[in-house]
Amino acid sequence: MFRIGKKISRITKIRDVKTDSTSLEASRYDGYADYNPHYKCKMDKAHITMIGTLPIYMTHT
Repeated sequence: MFRIGKKISRITKIRDVKTDSTSLEASRYDGYADYNPHYKCKMDKAHITMIGTLPIYMTHT
């Protein structure tokens, strides 16, 4: 993904880089995931780094 990100940043004129955090439903067996009372399930987070609207890489916490 890093190589793809470097290529995209070289060929595009977009200079808008951002990180988006998205909630993901976790496994019910995941002992480290926190319970979210709003969604009534355990939740994890995905942090997606984007150039414009193009996703470059994602980390999962």
